[in-house]
Amino acid sequence: MRVNGYSVIAITLVLSCATTNYKEIALTNPENLIKMQDSLKNITDPKFNEALIMVFNSRGLKAMEKQNYNEALKYFHKSQKLSQSDSVSKYSLLMTSAFQKFSSGKKEVLWDAIQSFYKASNIYPLNGEPYYYIGETYLKLGDKDFDLIIDSYDKALSLNLTESLEQKVKISKKEALRRRDLLKNFWE
Repeated sequence: MRVNGYSVIAITLVLSCATTNYKEIALTNPENLIKMQDSLKNITDPKFNEALIMVFNSRGLKAMEKQNYNEALKYFHKSQKLSQSDSVSKYSLLMTSAFQKFSSGKKEVLWDAIQSFYKASNIYPLNGEPYYYIGETYLKLGDKDFDLIIDSYDKALSLNLTESLEQKVKISKKEALRRRDLLKNFWE
């Protein structure tokens, strides 16, 4: 579809005169909202940006669930470009970056992953999720530093976790304690 100058002006007038519920569009037809952004570069309504951030964060979280970290990063960067104070995209950007580094398995970037998890924990200090993954990263770095691993799991358990993640942390902690005791008994 070709858009001429008059079409853009007409669309802008309609949008500025109508009380558009951008959040409703974001929920029911997110593609339309993105098309609106592409066709109308100078939208200044903060509600439009909030709705667009909601769409980008939603897509980023879905990509994160599928472990498609490059796509997730793309969406979280778009959200941050619209609002650097958006805590969801800031937290998710750090977590996604850390997951990407963690999944690489390269020891030289695992320390960077730990740093990103710690930065994410500063955004939501009551969320235990980053601490669980800090423990998992320490485990991946070298599975003999049990104090750091167990301390990370304990910290995660002392904070808010989803029920399923809490179970994972408890299982991981139990296994770390078992391995620590096994190693300790071996050397005695």
